[in-house]
This record gives sequence, C-alpha cells and structure tokens, in this order.
Amino acid sequence: MNEAIVLRKIDFEETSLILNVLTKDGYESLMVKGAKRKNSEKLAISETISLIEFEKSRSKKFPSLTEGIVKDSFFEIKNDLIKLSIASVVCDYVLMIEGTELDTKKLYDLTLMTLDEIKLSNDPEESLFRFEIVLSGMLGVGMNKEHIMEAYSPNKELLEDIDNLLKGEKTINRVILRNFMKEYYKDELGLNLRSKKLYFDLMGE
Repeated sequence: MNEAIVLRKIDFEETSLILNVLTKDGYESLMVKGAKRKNSEKLAISETISLIEFEKSRSKKFPSLTEGIVKDSFFEIKNDLIKLSIASVVCDYVLMIEGTELDTKKLYDLTLMTLDEIKLSNDPEESLFRFEIVLSGMLGVGMNKEHIMEAYSPNKELLEDIDNLLKGEKTINRVILRNFMKEYYKDELGLNLRSKKLYFDLMGE
C-alpha cells in the first residue's frame, strides 16, 4: 500500500471527494467515490491532516482511492485549536509549493516529522518555526544570517532565536519570530497563507 499525508479535501459531485495528498514520491490527487455518504467507510481516510495507507485504481489521468486505512488521525492535533491552526499552516505551505523543484521524499519526511512534533509537543509553535527554517533551505532561500541582516535589519534576538531553534533550544521572542517568518516567506517566495490569519489571531496578534 502507498502511504500519504492528506493535505486537503475538495467536494466533488454529490457524494465524492477529491483528496490532495503528499507521498514520498510526490503529490497526488485522488478521487474518493462515495466518501460523503452517511456511514461511508471512506470518510475517515478522507480527513485532512491524516496519515493514511491506500490502494488506488490504475487510471493515470485521475486515479480513485479504492481502499485505505488511517495510520494516524492526529487526534491530539484536531482536539486542540492552536495545534490545529499550526498544523493547517504546515499543510498549506506544502500545498502552495507544489510544482517547485525539490526532493519530495525529504519534504514528506519533514512534514510528517513536524506533524508528529506538533501532536506531542507542549510548544507546537516552535515546531512550526523549525519547519519554516528548514523548508526555506529546501526551497533555495535558506535563512542565511548575512542576507537576513542586509535585507531585514534584524535585532540580535531574532538571529539568536533562529540559531536556538535549529539546536532544539528555547526561543526568546515569539512575536518577532512570528512576524519575521510571515514577512520572509512573503518577500522571498511570494507566499502569504490565509491559514496564518487564524494562527495570528489565536496567538494574540
């Protein structure tokens, strides 16, 4: 069976869904027929922010998910509004960069590791910050100190926080980091995620 992270679901016709998923081999779109029917066995595997295993039809144009199981529903994330908002930002980043040239296995591993961290962490925001730092490097706009100093005129705390995050140590100023990440991704990659509005609202911005 194939393993995938469900990033997004889209209504299709009356009873079906289309899932956008990430596998170790890349992005896929899968039709899940009858997923919206009452008591459908396929409803659980169609939930976003889930780790699933699945089989699909052989159609190359638009494969259908024929069977599957949920490996991890990330219940701990979905039962916590802050964790859910942060995990949604992670999945939105992954969706927005589809089509870029990067190692999809590394992206898959990074995304799954981050969701696992968010699930178990008492401080899920730090998991998001680390994800953003590593992802920027994978996308070719890594957070180089010299570039940050030249383009963003940061204070000392910001540079220290970026170093601390990569070392697994605690950060100092969340507000500065939060706003910097938003600005950096918007300026360097043109990414301005809608999901960050709820995240910022929940964090008191």
